[in-house]
Amino acid sequence: MGEDVKWALGIAVTALVFVAFLPLVPVVLVPGPWKTRGRVRDRNPPLEGPSGPSVFCPGELRCFYRDTRRWEAHHWYDGQKEEIMNTTASYTAMGIAKYVVDKCYKDNKPVSNLQLQKMLYFLQLTFIKGYDSPLFDDTFEAWQYGPVIRDVYVKFSEFGGSPIKMIFPDAVRFENDEQEDFINTIIEKLRGLSPWNLVRVSHAKGSPWDEVYNRRGQDKGIIPNGLIVAAAKADQNG
Repeated sequence: MGEDVKWALGIAVTALVFVAFLPLVPVVLVPGPWKTRGRVRDRNPPLEGPSGPSVFCPGELRCFYRDTRRWEAHHWYDGQKEEIMNTTASYTAMGIAKYVVDKCYKDNKPVSNLQLQKMLYFLQLTFIKGYDSPLFDDTFEAWQYGPVIRDVYVKFSEFGGSPIKMIFPDAVRFENDEQEDFINTIIEKLRGLSPWNLVRVSHAKGSPWDEVYNRRGQDKGIIPNGLIVAAAKADQNG
């Protein structure tokens, strides 16, 4: 066998081995956003477009989900990781919930527990988009009617489906006026919307809730914070 033929066969075998083992290469090697010393590197690769229709958007907020599973598989998410930002949130879900309840009641526009849960979810999503950092570190669970923070739900469950009429003198104080204005703007937009519309958006195909509740079949399963980050970043870069 000639040297040229041997060389060609060697190249062919090497290529076949590479293709065979390619699926085993960690996703962290794939170009895209990944965790690196607490920073996010975002090569902003093109996605194929929304996996579901851009049906409803709370107020002027952009809540169009792209396919987070595509984002995860091809860019950074391995099914277990949490935030891509190596940061610690300044607030808790309970603290934000108390702020929302307190503000809405004082504004004479109290919200129900169902509304509150969806507002917390979209506040988290939009805060990540706006500040590249989570608003709180608490994890949501995928319940029948969308993402839920369990301890917040339990605290206000006595109100059932009725508006929550409570004042919290110890409600959170934000780090600066800009953050407070940002949060207030989102709250004021969300509270004027039907809670069932908010449920519908949180159920969109490709959303974090859809991934856990439908694709993984986990009723009341934990929604990894990484899924919410992926949805926020996919929307932000879409």
